[in-house]
Amino acid sequence: REAVRLFELAAELRPDSPIPHNNIGLAWMREGQAEAALEAFERGLSSTQEGVYGRGMILNNLGHLYNNMKETDLALQVLEKAILDAPTLETFCNLARTLIDSSDYARAEEVMVMGMERENTAGSMIAVQLLVTAMMMQEKSEEAVRVLRQLPGETRREATTEVAQAMAKAGRGHEGAWLLLSVSRSELGANELVEAGGLLVGVYERNEALRAYAAALRIDPHHAGALKEAAFLVYGMGRYKDAEGLFRRLTLVSHSDDAFLVEAYNGLGASVEMTHTRLDEAVKHFRLSHSLNQDFIAPFFSLVHLLGRICDWTTWQTDFVKMRSLIRNGMSSGIGPIFALSYPLTDGDMCEVARSRAREFQVVLEPLRPYFTAWEPNWSAAPERLVVGVISSDLNARPVGQLFQSVFSLFDKSRFELFSFGLAANDGSQVLFNIHNASDDFFFVQGMPPLSIAELINSVQVHILIDLNGYTEGGRLEVAALGPAAVSINYLGFPYTSAMPDIDYVLTDR
Repeated sequence: REAVRLFELAAELRPDSPIPHNNIGLAWMREGQAEAALEAFERGLSSTQEGVYGRGMILNNLGHLYNNMKETDLALQVLEKAILDAPTLETFCNLARTLIDSSDYARAEEVMVMGMERENTAGSMIAVQLLVTAMMMQEKSEEAVRVLRQLPGETRREATTEVAQAMAKAGRGHEGAWLLLSVSRSELGANELVEAGGLLVGVYERNEALRAYAAALRIDPHHAGALKEAAFLVYGMGRYKDAEGLFRRLTLVSHSDDAFLVEAYNGLGASVEMTHTRLDEAVKHFRLSHSLNQDFIAPFFSLVHLLGRICDWTTWQTDFVKMRSLIRNGMSSGIGPIFALSYPLTDGDMCEVARSRAREFQVVLEPLRPYFTAWEPNWSAAPERLVVGVISSDLNARPVGQLFQSVFSLFDKSRFELFSFGLAANDGSQVLFNIHNASDDFFFVQGMPPLSIAELINSVQVHILIDLNGYTEGGRLEVAALGPAAVSINYLGFPYTSAMPDIDYVLTDR
């Protein structure tokens, strides 16, 4: 505020200069005061003549401010003027960034080529990042690789990583990982390979991600990040013995980093628990993990659940006093909602557990929504047959499949068309055979990205989608939440509210 006061004095002394007004606006922007910044920039433009040195700075920063305020059209108008008034590389970059945000990738590429040629700055990392991002969003991948390969080594690696991350945020992590691996495969260090693995996990290319982590560990066998990510990945793939081995290695290499050690013992406890034979050992690992960092509550929730499994009630009452307190303080993200149904919780506590998990799903869904458009059924006339879709990892010999298999045969095929989407591999069971035969079509979609599954459901124009998993093992509730069907229903697997705003109904008894 002292800086603003001094800039205002300067503006009084030089009322014909845009520069003090520009500096006032920048000062307010840094304080997060958008309205005050806007007023300062507009005052600077209205009080000075066109062509005066400094107006281009105001236009550039005003355009940047409008873009931050999500006023994209205004930002584009102002930045186009700024290009004419002060064609600096910063202005070209701000205009290109705004064009990318508004999905005008061709124009963004054109602007960056123009700016880099004008300023003769082919090696500017930010400019190259924007140019390559615009190219990748237009699927000009080979051209993007050629541009990045012109940068010097360390700059090339950093710029490529930044673009790959931007692609992942836009829901195109596979292309980002491909770019990262293609530009400088022979030069990639362990950190870059771990980054590529993370992008591949984000788009469900799990085997490719494992190859990236394995390559990182060949470079540095003690790389804690690669060990951790690989361990959690194989655990999620149901390879618990492999996960146990990786977590044990992580406990040996991360002795100087408590954060890694805490996660290592938590993951080790989870892996050992899944053997279903060494539960006392799993208890020790969860206890150790929680003792290393009392603020890391995931191992505490796992420990409480496991103690219940082995009928150790020694600390049952005090544990649930603590658990209820954590839930009521918004710290329930480590609790499995399906397990919470068996805990001594109030309805309010249980709803908060479900809401917490729903918030986690919203983080996954946010970058995907712009890339999915659901079909709109024509309800002006009743369809000849209603199309019902059922999605679950339990369309097999597991309990939900055994309970639900007879329902499939009860559908009146003159009124209903039935599609099944299996999230698990073919187990060869009679239950799966029965469900398959009762369906008009059966799709195995295990391991597919949520967007791809939603697009498949969308393509067969499902009216009603029934999710039989909810928050249970193998479930993909984010698919139904994307809205690939006109109506979505949560049923049977998780007999409680999902708290997901995009799930229309829960089918249950009272």
